[in-house]
Order: sequence, then structure tokens, then C-alpha cells
Amino acid sequence: MDQNPDATEFYIQKPKAWNGNNLIWLCEDGVFTSDLSKAVRVPRYQTITWIGKVGQSGAVVWPCAYIDAHSRRLVERDDVNIKEALRGTGMKLVKPKPPRMMMFNCQGCGRFISDAQRYREDCQNCGASNTP
Repeated sequence: MDQNPDATEFYIQKPKAWNGNNLIWLCEDGVFTSDLSKAVRVPRYQTITWIGKVGQSGAVVWPCAYIDAHSRRLVERDDVNIKEALRGTGMKLVKPKPPRMMMFNCQGCGRFISDAQRYREDCQNCGASNTP
């Protein structure tokens, strides 16, 4: 607060707590939220009282003018339906291809064998053992 003597209102942040890139703010009812629009704006003379509501963990006090100037609107990941968001844009998500089975060459005849065949049985063509 001493760093901002001209600030009249402050937001109170829960120390060492965040949700992704969102800081966690104190609300009017004493609970915490990552939604800045729900955070309580505390006048300078009441900051000590509000910090006491946070409890033993302490609090970080930020000037409202500074936070309002630097904040940007974010969307919670859980609130977004990707199919609905991409509808009408022409964009399509690439579906991941299943991983290809590892193939090896038989040490005796050179035929392709799977990883499972290397351990399970000898080559069906030449009878060579391909276990590593």
C-alpha cells in the first residue's frame, strides 16, 4: 500500500494461489474466485479489516486501477464446448492418428515381424530367434 499512496481502492489476492493464469481474489462474502468481476473493491481505510478475513495465510493487496489496466478477459476451459466454438468457422480439428505398430526385420531372412512376434515365437519363415 505504501508503494501506491494515491490509490483509493484495492483488490485482495489470496497469496501463492492461482488458477492457470488467473489470480485468486477475495469476494464480498469471504470466499475466493478467479473472476475479477466478482472480487471485492476495498477502500484504503478498510484493507486491514478485509485482510483479517483472509485468515492466517495473509494477503496480497493490489491497487484496483493497476489491475483493471492490466487485466484481460479470460474464459475458463471448462466453460467452452470446442465443437460449438468452431461451428461456422470452417476450421476442423485434426484427429490424432493411432500409433503405428513397431516393425522389425528378422535377423535370419529379413522378413518383417512385429515386436510381439520377436518375443513370442521364432520366425515362421526361417525359424531364427529374434529376441534381443
